[in-house]
Amino acid sequence: MSQRAISVQRNMIANYIGRGWSALMGLAFIPLYTKLMGVEAMGVVGLFVTLQALCLLLDAGLSTTLNRELARMSLIRDSAQSMRNLLRTFEGPFWAASLLGGLIVFSLARYISHDWVQVQAISPIQVQTAIRLMGVVLFFQLPLSLYGGGLLGLQRQVEYSILNAIWYTLRFAGAICALKLAGPSITVFFGWQVLVSIFATAMSAVFLWKALPKTSMQARFDASLLASRWRFAAGLGAISVTLLVLNNVDKVFLSRAVSLKAFGYYTLAWSLANAVRLLADPLYITFFPRLSQVWATGDLEQVARLYHTVCRLMAIAIIPLGLTAAFFAPEALLTWTRSPILTEHTSSVMRLLVIGNMFLALAIVPYSLQLASGWTSLAFWSNVSAALVLVPAMAILAPRYGTLGGGIAWLALNSAYLIVTVIIMHRRLLRDQLYQWAVTDVAQTMIPVAIVLSAARAMIPRAQTPVMACGILMLAFALAQSTALATSPLRSRIKGTFRGFLQTKGVV
Repeated sequence: MSQRAISVQRNMIANYIGRGWSALMGLAFIPLYTKLMGVEAMGVVGLFVTLQALCLLLDAGLSTTLNRELARMSLIRDSAQSMRNLLRTFEGPFWAASLLGGLIVFSLARYISHDWVQVQAISPIQVQTAIRLMGVVLFFQLPLSLYGGGLLGLQRQVEYSILNAIWYTLRFAGAICALKLAGPSITVFFGWQVLVSIFATAMSAVFLWKALPKTSMQARFDASLLASRWRFAAGLGAISVTLLVLNNVDKVFLSRAVSLKAFGYYTLAWSLANAVRLLADPLYITFFPRLSQVWATGDLEQVARLYHTVCRLMAIAIIPLGLTAAFFAPEALLTWTRSPILTEHTSSVMRLLVIGNMFLALAIVPYSLQLASGWTSLAFWSNVSAALVLVPAMAILAPRYGTLGGGIAWLALNSAYLIVTVIIMHRRLLRDQLYQWAVTDVAQTMIPVAIVLSAARAMIPRAQTPVMACGILMLAFALAQSTALATSPLRSRIKGTFRGFLQTKGVV
């Protein structure tokens, strides 16, 4: 096995461990937050997630641009000084944008807490204080994406995954300790998040600067480096604006249309459904820098081989989990929350959100290829078109159907994005590869898994206890994952890799 293949495997394993641990932290502790602070407090947490996503607009594509450019520059000799100058050049605008976002959230705290959300059990003053703390968190936390993008561009996924795991452990497990010691309130919760965000961003900055090649000169601001990359960054920024509108329009309308308690249920459903998308991130993180490098060589055959391999890996990783959670949504929620009431209120909408997130995850690799090639206009105009339909649709769906309307909108959005955008992408970047993507990369795994799980759902009664639900869920996922591995075009390569691993360990 080549050194590059070993490096890719190491990075992918590190990313999956890091992201898996991050997802585990959220899934393990969110039910405890609900128990300690109440469902309405989870609505406030859901509001923070929405504000956090909206403030990522201020990224303006700089973190992904840094990722792509450091990956490309790492192949060029004598580029060490330019790489350090590029980071220094991006830092100033990014920190200024983070300050602006934090100030905006801080200043809107009174309006949001008193006039926007429908508070019942928690006092508006307490919500206002929590939102002001959110503004401080966002100021320190947003630059984390810039430094993380730099580490990923240098393919330092191991360091990135370790830092990410530490941050999520402190963020979730540490919050439980803070709530136990200082009292179960949302102000204590967000006060702790302030401390964690300062630590996480500081550590990421230190690691990135140490990872860059050393030079005899100090890094300096170089406007020419920004000017030569502004078109790509502006394209990403435009995509971010439209994408964040699409990803959060359901939450914005629902936070206004339903009670904070109902929004809390929606937040719980979204948190579990989002685990499907989170498990797609390690593949994106691992292979986006590599796609950028291969595209830069101009070898389209090599690009196609890498692209299809990653698409098939994504299908193996995402489809069994997504379809299991969709077919067995009540069991997943009962296992997670141990509450029949929460399960009853969230299972229907979670099923829609899970399938929508599965479609979104399957579209990530085609989107990565667009960015690797420098083509940003397709994603932008696709998002604009979707927003022109989705925003008025949510204005109708949210008051009429409540949280279920958000789930319907999310599923429809990602279904259209997966089909339409991917078709257009293949007509330009990888011609004559659409059939192979649709049939071999996706359908060859999805259809057998769906058949097996539908049969299992028909034969297995709905669980009545958390222990029974856990057993059913594990059985269903084992069936789904086994089917995916058996039907995937990569089954021979996976089997060979596993056998080689066992041989190196002396097992066979």
